[in-house]
Amino acid sequence: MGGDSRSQGRTLERVVERVHGPFIASLTCWVIRRFDRHLRRMRENYRARRDVLAAETENAFGPGRLQGLAAGCHAVLRLPDGASESAVVATAATMGLMVRPSAQDC
Repeated sequence: MGGDSRSQGRTLERVVERVHGPFIASLTCWVIRRFDRHLRRMRENYRARRDVLAAETENAFGPGRLQGLAAGCHAVLRLPDGASESAVVATAATMGLMVRPSAQDC
């Protein structure tokens, strides 16, 4: 009798695998498609934000001052001589930008 319950258990496992297998596969594909769409949307959003940041930085400080932006969401702004780093950090904060002064890197 004990052998029968084990055999029935294995048979039930096979049935569950056959039923759930395609469901899990389709769910996995659905999740991957959603994640891909999310990544594309985020890349577009961040690209637009980087473009605005680059244009506004160029307008305010001149060309070639923003470095490293193509690598992601972080960049280094080379201020012109005489520009106040603390004033730039404070002004950026009022615009919702998080700016870390380079003095913190030392």
